[in-house]
Amino acid sequence: MAKLGDICTFQSGGTPNKKEPAYFQGDIPWITTVSLNGSILDGSAAMDWITDRAIAETAAKIVPAQSILVGTRVGIGKVSINAVPMSVSQDIVALLNIDEENWNKKYLCRWLEGKREYLLSQARGATIKGIKIDTIAGLPVPEISLEKQKSIAKSMDRVNSLISLRKQQLAKLDELVKARFVEMFGDPLQNPKGLKIAALSEVAKYYCGLTYKPEDAQNTGVIVLRSSNIQNGELDLSDIVRVECSIRDRLLVQENDILMCSRNGSANLVGKTALIKGLKEKMTFGAFMMIIRSPYYAYLTAYFQMDAFRRQIKTGATTTINQITGRMMDAIKLPVPEKEEMMEFNQYIERIVQLKQTARQALDKLELLKKSLIQEYFG
Repeated sequence: MAKLGDICTFQSGGTPNKKEPAYFQGDIPWITTVSLNGSILDGSAAMDWITDRAIAETAAKIVPAQSILVGTRVGIGKVSINAVPMSVSQDIVALLNIDEENWNKKYLCRWLEGKREYLLSQARGATIKGIKIDTIAGLPVPEISLEKQKSIAKSMDRVNSLISLRKQQLAKLDELVKARFVEMFGDPLQNPKGLKIAALSEVAKYYCGLTYKPEDAQNTGVIVLRSSNIQNGELDLSDIVRVECSIRDRLLVQENDILMCSRNGSANLVGKTALIKGLKEKMTFGAFMMIIRSPYYAYLTAYFQMDAFRRQIKTGATTTINQITGRMMDAIKLPVPEKEEMMEFNQYIERIVQLKQTARQALDKLELLKKSLIQEYFG
């Protein structure tokens, strides 16, 4: 075994002062951990463009092309290789001077991805957690032949490519829903079809969630859905809390309910939704969540993704807390099509849901395969 620190050198990044115009609008791509996606990065990945002066006067540095970039804060363990010279934030460290006669860079990237859980476990910090370069430098790297490294990297890249295609398929299905919505009903902001404007309360009921004490949280009982259970417009039960307490019937989640985040520290997350499908056990929802219940669940689910809804909740939001209240929902006005059209849209959504379930199952299998390969190749 060799230690990573023995086969490369490390270069930290930096962020130029945003208040200094002379540091920006240059021709040097500058990235943050948001850009790190496991693949090869070019200038299109830039979060900003900085100047030679920024390089000369700040902690920002040029990272030579074909370096390995590793996230050390915020996106700990995320990796990429830069195809062009660029600069990086202080949350990224670059691995330089790798002996390519003995080490394949794509292999090292896949190996680092396999160590991400360990790196996350080593993160320290009161507010923003991070890892030190010493933690990365001390990682033991298996010393295997260059040909074996290339073979492993190729296998991992093939699986990653298939995972990426499945994710693209899911994203395109979401785009189809929005396109079909606009085709059938028009843009709600413009209402080109002259649909009747009605209050949300005329077509739906909505309920604020359950307030419970931390000591009520158990390993058994009813699942309490929270903001983290909404991922990319779908219900995600990978991280759940359960409670043992009395729950009113109206606070028990039903099939085709729309789960909405009604309060969050981030304004962008307020109003995000997931349509409840395939309910298999009792669930309720927390105090910072809301359930919208309607026979026209498909139309409303799509409407909540539209700018028309975002504008209304932004207008009604308080200045101190990012939240949606029952009173704000009462004030929501929206175009309402004929019932027959909304029921037709329900049927369309059901077909899309089936396609997404098939794609999601295939994606889950690929993710399991990737974990299996990581365990096999990297331990």
